[in-house]
Order: sequence, then C-alpha cells, then structure tokens
Amino acid sequence: MRIAMSTSGRSTPGTSVAGVVSLLILAGGRILGAAAAVPPPDPLETFYANTLESRHQDGKVFRVYLERDNSYHVLDEQGKTVRQGTYSFEHDKLCFFNQDKTTECPPFRADLKLGETWDALTSSGKHDYLTLRPGR
Repeated sequence: MRIAMSTSGRSTPGTSVAGVVSLLILAGGRILGAAAAVPPPDPLETFYANTLESRHQDGKVFRVYLERDNSYHVLDEQGKTVRQGTYSFEHDKLCFFNQDKTTECPPFRADLKLGETWDALTSSGKHDYLTLRPGR
C-alpha cells in the first residue's frame, strides 16, 4: 500500500510508509548513538586542579598531584619530588605504580570534597589522613 504525501495539496506518488518509518528509525538511531558516545564523568575530576595532602602518623606531610594522563608525583615538605609514576583508579582503589610495578594500592574515596579529610588505613595498618586542598 502506498500513501501519497502532500505539502501543497498535490499527491507525491512513490513515498511509502516503510520508507518514512525507515527514515525515522535511522534518525532515532543516530540520536541514540550520539547520546551513547558521551563518556561517563571522571570520578577524579576534582583532584586534577587541586592538591591531595597526605599526613602520616609520624607527622610527615606529603603533597600528591594526580594528572589527567594517569601520571602522579609526590612532593615532601620541602617541595622535593620523592616519588612519581602512574596510577589507576578502579573499584574504589587508587593504585600507584613506580617503574611499572605496583608500589601500593590503598582504598580511596574519589568523592572527597575540598577541605574534607579522610582517614585512610594503609595495608601496613598505619593511618594516613588525606585532605583535598584547593589549588596546586
């Protein structure tokens, strides 16, 4: 069965319902495909422009800087780089790698807000107090 479509009062032969439906499906697929291509938000977004302060039980304080390219570096209290490498964040663990081997993989809260402190128990049973500080 063919349906005549008209915009000016005249019939346009040859336009089928199947053709119109196909065009609608194609357009809908493109819209859905574009929506599906949007990546999920980065859970570490707040950390890239800020400083993660790590205060150890012995009183030492380190500044940890996470970069978007999955690299990191750690500065001591004098501003000297004491460690650097790459990291990954999966399943609420922030794993640090140094020369392609894991140096530590502690539990981590990516939902820390600026100024908030979290007591992070290390694998050795020590407490590190992590505070997200504004700026670099």
